[in-house]
Amino acid sequence: MGAGVDFKKYVFAGTLGIVVLSWFFVGIPWDVYVANWVFYLSLSQGVLALLALLWLLGANGVSILFVPSAIFTLSFAPLAFFALFGLWGGQKSLFYWNEGAGHSLWQSFPLLFGRNLVSLLLYYGMAFRLLLSYLREQKKNTRSLVFLVIFFLLNQTIVSWDFGMMLFPDWHHTLFALYFVFGGLYAGLAVLMLILSFSKRAVDYPGLWQVLSKLLLTFSLIWIYLWGAQFLPTWYANIPEETRPLYLHVSGKYSLLAMLMVSFLFVVPFFVSLSKTRKTGLLKMVLILLLAGSWLERFLIVFPPIREFNNHLLPLSWVTGLTTLGFFAAFYLLFSFYTQRLKKLSSDMPHPHPAQ
Repeated sequence: MGAGVDFKKYVFAGTLGIVVLSWFFVGIPWDVYVANWVFYLSLSQGVLALLALLWLLGANGVSILFVPSAIFTLSFAPLAFFALFGLWGGQKSLFYWNEGAGHSLWQSFPLLFGRNLVSLLLYYGMAFRLLLSYLREQKKNTRSLVFLVIFFLLNQTIVSWDFGMMLFPDWHHTLFALYFVFGGLYAGLAVLMLILSFSKRAVDYPGLWQVLSKLLLTFSLIWIYLWGAQFLPTWYANIPEETRPLYLHVSGKYSLLAMLMVSFLFVVPFFVSLSKTRKTGLLKMVLILLLAGSWLERFLIVFPPIREFNNHLLPLSWVTGLTTLGFFAAFYLLFSFYTQRLKKLSSDMPHPHPAQ
């Protein structure tokens, strides 16, 4: 078994090396780069933020998922900061609206970089503090959980503005940040359920899987409402600078991807959750499709406007697809590394009882 794991690591490490070499010789496809960074950022933060919310609300047994969820979240932290610093090289390709005079100080790249860096430091710093506190004291830290949720809302709101709305000139949308934040929590629920399905301690709380399955139905309804509600004011107002950004995400050459996104994030989870035969194996497949839909959601938020409004990008090629695989490989390697470190650390500590 160990040899198999080592083989996977070598494969992913080799893949990551090929991606970096392709960037060096061909160039970086910045639109796909940012789409993947935004996806993994929302996914990794959404897992722990959702667990913190459930724990604060008194959900029974979620503490057994805290340590693996924290490791999942913190595994992306080095890549989150590294990719953010990498954006310095893609300013002309990404922030085309920042060229020339007339933009505000808020839109300047130094301030954009600074606010994203500070919000990342706050969230991942609090996540690391929470993990250390739980491993040492073996109990819930309510105050830190509250701050973690606050920092999650802060970071995801800033990311939604800077890498969502600001990609379109003069687009203003009051619901977009809420839609974006909830998308991260929705993807986080899928990861939480997958973690629980592989957890040996899940047998101690047989009702937890049923609770999260019902939450999956609820989240699918909330997501389709938030997604559809974006189109209502643009439909009856019909203001061009508001309608064009929304329809660019779901029409034309992106219409098929949009239909797949809605199918994976609403249609499939909704009807499977309603069915009486909710087998664990079937739900695992639904959760994987949900994560694929979440990636499509972030891709459709970031990719079309960047590709539409500037001429500094590389043409679509094999490098764009390889970039997506490179982000996955980097995340897998970091997650494997931190999981092994945690096992060595926890071997010297008594196993905590689930805190309620």
